Amino acid sequence: MAIVRLTQIDEDSLALILPDEMLARANWKVGDTVLLTESAGGFLLSKPDSTFHLLLESDMRDPD
Repeated sequence: MAIVRLTQIDEDSLALILPDEMLARANWKVGDTVLLTESAGGFLLSKPDSTFHLLLESDMRDPD
């Protein structure tokens, strides 16, 4: 567990600052896609699996 800080990027955007130790443990690097999921206790951050990426690409191509 860690306490993290939200930082203002511009008028309409915030960034979540994560400690280096947490980034290393999660194997996250600049530019990675991170999935934010709402749960009963709050929110969870996770690295999406390959299935998620395939679904996301499919949705982007499907103009509906």
